[in-house]
Amino acid sequence: MKEHRHWYMIRLFMLLMVILLTLILIPCSAADKTLLHSWEAKSLSVKTLVVDESTVPIYYGDPTYYITNTSKFSRQYLLYVGASDNTQNRLIQLGGQVYEVSFSSSAPEVASIDEYGLLTFWSEGSVVFTVTIGDSSVNMPVQVLEGPWVIEILHEKMPTEDVVRALGFPQHRTYSQVEWPNRATVLDNIFYSFGGTSTIVVEHWHHDQYPSLLFGIAYHRLLTIYNKGWDSYEGLPYRLGIPRG
Repeated sequence: MKEHRHWYMIRLFMLLMVILLTLILIPCSAADKTLLHSWEAKSLSVKTLVVDESTVPIYYGDPTYYITNTSKFSRQYLLYVGASDNTQNRLIQLGGQVYEVSFSSSAPEVASIDEYGLLTFWSEGSVVFTVTIGDSSVNMPVQVLEGPWVIEILHEKMPTEDVVRALGFPQHRTYSQVEWPNRATVLDNIFYSFGGTSTIVVEHWHHDQYPSLLFGIAYHRLLTIYNKGWDSYEGLPYRLGIPRG
């Protein structure tokens, strides 16, 4: 039970550590023109649009998303406008001029999006997100599917035997070991943070039939299912001060 309590705090500690790292690393991030940490930037998909001769990157998770969690807060992500002068993802400055950013969704019943670019996945289907700045716009099509399981994180702990019966053994596994005094690690561009002093092994199972999913394993249990890209930058809305409702 003591080991499981460490995993019950994963999400909370992940967010706290991301916020702490933000306070430390913001000066370096500003030099890179975005608020993205290195593991986030290299995991994300990018579209660009040109606004009055300035190229603006728009970051998002991946062209595919699997619904794997019952909580809507675990299905919320940001379409991030990668400008160094960025106020809550709504106003940016390019070449000394301030621009308003607007967001829209072609299918709000599949995935809605608010005025900050914070989107929520709701159901299976196809959706196109559009980001508009000035007279320029760019589209990001995303296919939304239901994962092999839709679980309630921190409550349901599926035995790995059930995973193997349903999906077979993974074609690939990745690991990271966290030992005191280190309490954080990044595995497959997913940030983890833990409390306590126990040594913890973080493991991801990779199944070829779900190439964009990472199956989080600990203590011979499936504890969560991550979407590559999408679940790599969940702390970004907090860095921008974006409300999550």
